[in-house]
Amino acid sequence: MRINAVVLSLMLGMCPLVPAVGAVIAPDQAVNGSSQAELTANWSKWMISYPAATNPVLDTTGQSSHLGSDQTPASHPGVFFLAGNFSGAETRSVTVTDDQTLFLPFINTVSLIPLFGSNETEIRTDAAATLGTVTGLFARLDGVDLPLPGSVGSLSDFRQQSAVFSLPFPADNIFGVPGGAYDSVTDGYWLALAPLDPGQYTLTFGASASGTPPSYPSFGLTQTYEVTVMAAVPEPATWIISVAGLMIVGLAAGVRTRRGHGIAIM
Repeated sequence: MRINAVVLSLMLGMCPLVPAVGAVIAPDQAVNGSSQAELTANWSKWMISYPAATNPVLDTTGQSSHLGSDQTPASHPGVFFLAGNFSGAETRSVTVTDDQTLFLPFINTVSLIPLFGSNETEIRTDAAATLGTVTGLFARLDGVDLPLPGSVGSLSDFRQQSAVFSLPFPADNIFGVPGGAYDSVTDGYWLALAPLDPGQYTLTFGASASGTPPSYPSFGLTQTYEVTVMAAVPEPATWIISVAGLMIVGLAAGVRTRRGHGIAIM
């Protein structure tokens, strides 16, 4: 089949661009069907759901890092959540697969009704004041700054602010907030990293926030992950489809052998 340049351009325009292996995904680009602002809300629900003993933010070694993909996976298919920390600097070990996008916070906050405001405007103002001025954003893979997509100028373009969403707090949550669901917003700086090839990597990221004095203190974060990327195991259905495909090709080849021509498989 011949395709001229105009037809090819139209076809490419209809197909979503697939990020290169290990590429930073532009902040306005969806990740597996979810906007990155939506993922910040899902990340918050994920993190809040764990008690102190297993909470990924309080993890000092990576023993809870496997929780990055096993909590309500339908809300973030193909995405592995990484956590920051409260201590200022941590190093963790984590194992992911080569079909998972990594989604992580440089620095972030969440604000709730009625704890920090009585309406959306007030909690958005509170969240922004908690951050204050954010500086020193960085993300490095094996000690090298991750290159950014051409559509963005710097990591300061990676700010995400969620829509209002219901954030459920279990009774044993790490913040001591009374159990229940609260209308909330997230605000902060986040990064989505396309799946990496199998291998070993060191991923380090962080930032500093001034907070708005006097009520909001400054804070900073540096987080290091020693990342092991494993090849994903195909689902059984995929194997069946592959085998069926080979059978069809084999049958077609047999037809060609016996009759000198066969059915074209496109």
